[in-house]
Amino acid sequence: MPPIISIIIPVYNCEYTLADSLESTLSQSLSDIEIICVNDASRDASFEILKYYRRQDARIRIINQEHLGAAVARNRGITTASGRFLFFLDADDFFPDRDVLLDLYNAATESRSKIAGGSFCTFSQRRNRTVKTFQEPFDGYVFPGDGLVFYEDYQFDLGFQRF
Repeated sequence: MPPIISIIIPVYNCEYTLADSLESTLSQSLSDIEIICVNDASRDASFEILKYYRRQDARIRIINQEHLGAAVARNRGITTASGRFLFFLDADDFFPDRDVLLDLYNAATESRSKIAGGSFCTFSQRRNRTVKTFQEPFDGYVFPGDGLVFYEDYQFDLGFQRF
C-alpha cells in the first residue's frame, strides 16, 4: 500500500539544519509517510547525515543527482513519489509540532481539497529562548484563521509551504 504523504526534501549543503528537519519529520504523528531526500551534489556532510538517518528509518529514500538546483530536485522527487499527497519541505525548515501532517491531511480529506496549507513563520534563538517572528517578505504567509480559502484568493510568488 502506498504511503499517504510523500515528503520531498531537496538537500544541498545544509549540514547544520538537516538533522533538525529530519527529526521533526520523523516525529510526525502521521507515520504513513515516505521521505524522499534529493541530494543535489552536496559538498558538506549532508550526504553522510542522510545516510545515518536512512539507516535509522526505512521511510527515508535518498536520490543523488548532480547539482541542478532545488526546482529540479523537487521535480525529481515528484517523479519517484508514491504518496496520495505531496509535501515540500526545505532542509532548513521543520515542523513546529507533531501533528502538522495529520492536521493538513485531515483538513484536505474532510473538505475534499487538493491543496492544504498552513502559515509560515521564522524561528530564532535569542537569549536561550525561541522567538517566533513574521518578517518581510513572509508576512503574507500567515493565514488569518482556520477554514477554507479559495486558491485564487491566496497565492504567493515564493515558498513551497503548501500541500
